[in-house]
Amino acid sequence: MPLLTQSFAQTANTSPLPAGETVIGGYLHVGNGNEVWSDATSLFFNYRGNATTTNFWNKATNSPTMSIVNSGTGMVGIGTASPISTLQVMDGSSGGSPTGTTPTQGILISGNNTAGSLNMGIDATTTFYSWIQSRNRTNGTFYNLALNPGGGYVGIGTTNSRNQLQIGSNPLDWNGNDFVVSNWHGGLAIYTGPTDTFLHSNKDINLKPGGNTSVYLTSSGKVGIGTTTPGAQLTVSRPGYTGTPANSSLAFINQSTNPNGTDLMPALELSNNGSDGYGLVSYATNNYLSGIVGIGTTSPGGYRLAVAGKVAADGEVRVFNTGTTTFPDYVFDPAYQLPTLEETEKYVNENHHLPEVPSAAEIEKDGMSLNGMNVILLKKVEELTLHLIQLKKENEQLNQRLKKLENQ
Repeated sequence: MPLLTQSFAQTANTSPLPAGETVIGGYLHVGNGNEVWSDATSLFFNYRGNATTTNFWNKATNSPTMSIVNSGTGMVGIGTASPISTLQVMDGSSGGSPTGTTPTQGILISGNNTAGSLNMGIDATTTFYSWIQSRNRTNGTFYNLALNPGGGYVGIGTTNSRNQLQIGSNPLDWNGNDFVVSNWHGGLAIYTGPTDTFLHSNKDINLKPGGNTSVYLTSSGKVGIGTTTPGAQLTVSRPGYTGTPANSSLAFINQSTNPNGTDLMPALELSNNGSDGYGLVSYATNNYLSGIVGIGTTSPGGYRLAVAGKVAADGEVRVFNTGTTTFPDYVFDPAYQLPTLEETEKYVNENHHLPEVPSAAEIEKDGMSLNGMNVILLKKVEELTLHLIQLKKENEQLNQRLKKLENQ
């Protein structure tokens, strides 16, 4: 190996190496323990020689442990005599894993006064992957890893990241987001502003915890819960529904199919602490509203439907007799004891309302049953009809007697 022949002023050996070293050329020193150092300001290898590689040889393995290739590019190889890049480090094993108690694999970069280190390597045991791990160099403690902590964007799978973290290319030309993942199909972007967090995609978004669709957001602005085909702005469906509901603002869908069966699971249920549920069950031709409903009131009083205010109906209102009310057909039974007009007159003079008809005070206090009142009024009409029939008969008898008197 050619040595430097330039003339430098020789200085005294200030190295802590033991005395008895050999001085070569006045500047290069070789100690008794195979130490090599120089008194010059610089130490050159192959500075003027023709060799292209300087090897640091391991006698035990009969191979170079580090090589410096001087071919004008200044490449350095550690663990290889033929580096193919500026710095190439070759691990003699498969590359290992960063999960051990101490970092025995890959490249280790660490400071002198800290236990923190950066460990990098390649695991070539199965699928061949590269890894990078921030860790403690003496135990199994792992630390955080910061990428571009001073600023700049980070890209994975792209060389042109324009977002804080971008995975994949950016065909959508989205810039300045916190996180972007995209490919040629489309992408998803997340951005946190001063007051809101935005989630943006040019495709439908399907949230599937456990593999089942939970929330489905369409690119047209519709939301489906339990369905991937929301026809309404918000469609809530029992799992398993595959149809498309009619376009509306809000749709609740249940999979019950038998109006007369026992599967009366409501499409919409309102409950208090998970009990006393009230719901709406809907079929193709029938709708069922279970429980108690109050409109304009929070005290329905045990009625199935309580309305505080006026009620209007366009068409027919039909009330069915379920056996709780007896219609007064019995008034026309010959055995029925028809109250006399004198009895009715006496009752009216004493109570100021018809018999069996609730008073104004009672109606003001307890309300009025439309069904019951109609039955009472019908009974009074039937009784009045009987009185009219009787009066007609008496009137005919009087007319006959009057004609007889006129003919005498």
